[in-house]
Amino acid sequence: MTTRLKWSVLALFVAIAPVFQTTWADDKPYCVPMTDLSGKRLPSLNVTAFTVEYRVIIQDKQYTMWARESYDFGNNRVRMDILKNGLEQALLIDYTDNTYIFYEYLNEEKSNYSCNVQKLDQVTSDNLDVFGFKPQSQKAGGKAVPHVVSADQILRFAKGFGEMYKGQTIIDGLPVDRWQSCITWDDVGATFTLDYYFTTESFKPRDLLTPRQIPVRAEVMGIVKKGNAKARQIHHVYEYLDFRVFDRLNWDTFSLPDFMICSGERSVWNRGFPIPPDSMSYTVEKVVSTLSNPSDKDAKVDLSTVYYDARRRLVRVDKESYTTIIDFSTGLEYGFDQSGCTIRAIDPARVSWAVKEDGVIKMVDMDEIALMRNMFYFTGYKLFRGVQTLAFAGNVKGYQLEAYLSLDGQTPLGLKVKTVSTDSFITYNIFNFLASSQRSKEHSFDVSKCVKSDNTIQRVITWTPQRQFYNSIESLDVEDLRVKVAEFLGISSLQIVTEDYAFDTVEGTFHWFVSFLGFDSQQSQAKVENQLPIKSLPLIDYTVIQAERGRTLQCTVSLGLYGSSLMIATDIIFSGSSVRLGIESHIEYSYSVSTGKCAKIFEDKETFINAKNEHECGKACVDLKVIPCTMFQYTKATQACQLSWMEKRPELVRTPGCNFHGRMYRFRFRRYTGTVLIARSDSAYREASDDETCAKHCMEEKNFFCESFDYCETEKRCQIYDTHYFSDEATPQKSDQSLRCTHYSRSYSSQFTYSPSRDFHSAEAIDLTIDYTSSCAYMCLTLEGGCAAFSDCSEGREIRCKLLPATKAQTAVFGIDNSSCMTGIPRGNVGIGKIALSAAQSIQTGSDGGSRYTGAEMFGLSVAMALVGVLCAILTVILLQRFNMWEGF
Repeated sequence: MTTRLKWSVLALFVAIAPVFQTTWADDKPYCVPMTDLSGKRLPSLNVTAFTVEYRVIIQDKQYTMWARESYDFGNNRVRMDILKNGLEQALLIDYTDNTYIFYEYLNEEKSNYSCNVQKLDQVTSDNLDVFGFKPQSQKAGGKAVPHVVSADQILRFAKGFGEMYKGQTIIDGLPVDRWQSCITWDDVGATFTLDYYFTTESFKPRDLLTPRQIPVRAEVMGIVKKGNAKARQIHHVYEYLDFRVFDRLNWDTFSLPDFMICSGERSVWNRGFPIPPDSMSYTVEKVVSTLSNPSDKDAKVDLSTVYYDARRRLVRVDKESYTTIIDFSTGLEYGFDQSGCTIRAIDPARVSWAVKEDGVIKMVDMDEIALMRNMFYFTGYKLFRGVQTLAFAGNVKGYQLEAYLSLDGQTPLGLKVKTVSTDSFITYNIFNFLASSQRSKEHSFDVSKCVKSDNTIQRVITWTPQRQFYNSIESLDVEDLRVKVAEFLGISSLQIVTEDYAFDTVEGTFHWFVSFLGFDSQQSQAKVENQLPIKSLPLIDYTVIQAERGRTLQCTVSLGLYGSSLMIATDIIFSGSSVRLGIESHIEYSYSVSTGKCAKIFEDKETFINAKNEHECGKACVDLKVIPCTMFQYTKATQACQLSWMEKRPELVRTPGCNFHGRMYRFRFRRYTGTVLIARSDSAYREASDDETCAKHCMEEKNFFCESFDYCETEKRCQIYDTHYFSDEATPQKSDQSLRCTHYSRSYSSQFTYSPSRDFHSAEAIDLTIDYTSSCAYMCLTLEGGCAAFSDCSEGREIRCKLLPATKAQTAVFGIDNSSCMTGIPRGNVGIGKIALSAAQSIQTGSDGGSRYTGAEMFGLSVAMALVGVLCAILTVILLQRFNMWEGF
């Protein structure tokens, strides 16, 4: 590529214009290379950032342009803005984020524009050289993303052609030094002189950062002559105005205009916009003005504080001295101030966040939240209310939107809404945002003011957990406890108020102070979805009695944060004065964790949410239905949760307080090192860089139900089978050690519940001797006619497997003490055929295969053997206390 003039980014815009007008009469060269280079050298500009405005005079075309260049070496960015014929255009290049953006307005009103985003390493143009950017070498192959060159390099405009000092002259009354070069561009047949004028060494700059010698003017004069065509003259003058030097430029220098949305390939520069949480609270100031006068002093201002909980279907709005609480589970609206309380049915004509569809009242988002649930595109760093923010633009239903988030990308700070058709301009200023409707110990949706004291019962519920649960109790979400108790009783959570709670670490007791509120069951209610009744205290008593008789208690409760054991209580059984909880305990753990490390980027395959803890963040990853979530990371200090659907694990960097979790597939398989399978059924080869990827291929195979795979590390060879290691249709054999092969077959242990140190006895049982304990579970699942239970017992070096046919279950005696045995009972009617069908269905829907648990139950779990869940135990305490079934009430 011919070396070209590097006077500024501006050269790109000027070079594309047809500037050749006057015929050059003489066939002699316009100029010859400079030979006397012994004079004063062109000044060096050792600055890290600058801005400069240009007045561009294209004399041979008889027009002028205005331009502004912004350069920042430290932040690795450059920008050029142009004003030509009344229309603006701009180019932004961000080398750090590999982004190349060009936009232009198509009319003077700026109502129509085009904007395109490209990845910089995919831009193919000699303009990158003209721009003053130097591509760096890349040994690994592929095009390197270059770094912007230094300011001194950008301003060494004609170093390759020689720069001759021409003495001093005067420009606009200012003494300047002049240099000249003769430059030839063979590929376009151009020869021209370039004259550069700098302030002299006696110039006094405006500040200490600005050097004494700065550019004042550049002038280009020459000819263009290609082949036998007539030579034509060119003449350009570039006036440098307001040259300013900085340590670094503000981030908002490199942002897009407000409300601008760009097309093209999305780069890392386009950050993901977080999904508003289902539970939140904030104060919002709504300012309504006009586009023609957005800063109108007479603008309408409305201030309110909002508490919002979509899962519990509750909304509270505090405005001036009046509080409104809407309960969409019962269809009631509570309004109160210092003078008293009013209870009435929800009326959408009075409540803007309620709508009536097909005769049913439904809960909708507040205006500012509804607008934030749309698609947004990153527009850069901008000041909003004097604070540096991340800005995002959107366009929906005739509205032009711009939302502003905190720099961590989690907290909304405000929203601007522009409607051109109605000359409307609305600003939502959001303060004190919290991703929870519970801001303190005080219940956010407390309606006890609306209930008479004689219709209220106070209770103190005390629970003494085992010592190993102390840390979990301290992190217990008491608000979640209150809601689960309400769900169990079949009432609105508004009918239970947490007065206080405390955990006494000395005595090891948890105290929950609670009030049950009784309401008039004759109160008129609006019709809502999944409507709950309003219950009086006698009806609450009756509900508890029915729950006891019907044995309906079911709850899933985590002890502490993500990674802790989790219990599922499947049933509560009363027998006289005792109570027993049924426990399912063997639950799979499906994510690996990297503590104190997180990914720097997710290649724009991510979304953001707020989560109260790591467990909630992981649950959101499992529950993500639109696209399979493969990894997530959580920062505790900011409650920031990032969900990603990248295929490959990204590079992790040390990030204190942040934990990265990657989805695991290999954990579902048992490994047999140095072994491969000789199978007589379906198999297939897949590309895989490691055994984890090979396991993923097996789990997601659609042509057959994959039960096992071989992975040979030396050759990176992955072969998947529809045959199990323990199947009669497969023959395991030792592999060549140099290939470093390992066989993996599915582990079906999660399909059973276990009783350690227990055996069963039946004359109808089938006794076998096996090599692996896991093969006993497989044989139970594949037993013809079904299997009711198995036990495996270690007797010396032998492992004895005992299978109980399903048709002989009534002949067995269970619960026999035997420390060398373990009994396994299938979870329901489970067999290999049903597991394969479930896996095929999960592949179609994009959910986890091979398990009957819900996503929430599957997430973040370790094996929990015979443990009692916190909330289940407290609900049991409520039942026992209500019926005086033990002392202490």
